[in-house]
Amino acid sequence: MQAIRRITEEFPKREIPPFPCPKCGLHLVAREKEPQLDQSSESEFRCDNEGDPSMYEGVFTLRLVCSSSDCEESVNCAGSFSTSQIEGKYGEPAYRTYLAVKFFTPTVHLFPLSSAIPAKVKGPLVDSFSTFWANPSAAGNSLRISVEALMDYRCVKKWYRDKKGRERAHDLHARIEMFRPSAPHLGDKILAVKWLGNSGSHLAGLKREDVIKAYEMYSYVLEELFDKRMETLTKMARKINRRRGPA
Repeated sequence: MQAIRRITEEFPKREIPPFPCPKCGLHLVAREKEPQLDQSSESEFRCDNEGDPSMYEGVFTLRLVCSSSDCEESVNCAGSFSTSQIEGKYGEPAYRTYLAVKFFTPTVHLFPLSSAIPAKVKGPLVDSFSTFWANPSAAGNSLRISVEALMDYRCVKKWYRDKKGRERAHDLHARIEMFRPSAPHLGDKILAVKWLGNSGSHLAGLKREDVIKAYEMYSYVLEELFDKRMETLTKMARKINRRRGPA
């Protein structure tokens, strides 16, 4: 899942990553040659008084459009920028401005979502994508909600009666354990996503890297459940092997 990491890291202002179009999935391109940079007042004061180009920082806006002429979906991006000293072509000090995304509208999907994924599973996941940039902990919480919806979709038992006959709800952990025997290779990954989602509610919270790990595992789970990639490839391989050639 290198693609997730590539589009979630800060990037040089002239090297826009291949952000996916939220409508068709193809990559977005910049509408203008340069993003709009607005220097903060503190940065402006320090640059003027201390003459250090590395203090150049502030906020940016970037207008994007789908690269497909059949789509042409518009997306706006905003965030912060900072400047770092680098080594120039001949070893001299040089400076490069980097952009760090905080917000997209409409939300870009950090991994492809199959049309077969139910809306109740997909909705919280898109919410997670939308908050990932500015609030990774909230993104983790939304991801956990998607897992709950996935258990509902798979008809994993949600309610039980205690010894006094009162109706009680199984917690998510118990439901994942009930699901695990039907797909052992997925159960561990779903449980790991749940643990990371839980951590989003704790004081320490989650970092972007934590949520990326959860996305990497959950994307595999959804691909296996709704695209049946492994099953399709296995059938294809058997057919080719049976024919000992193209099938």
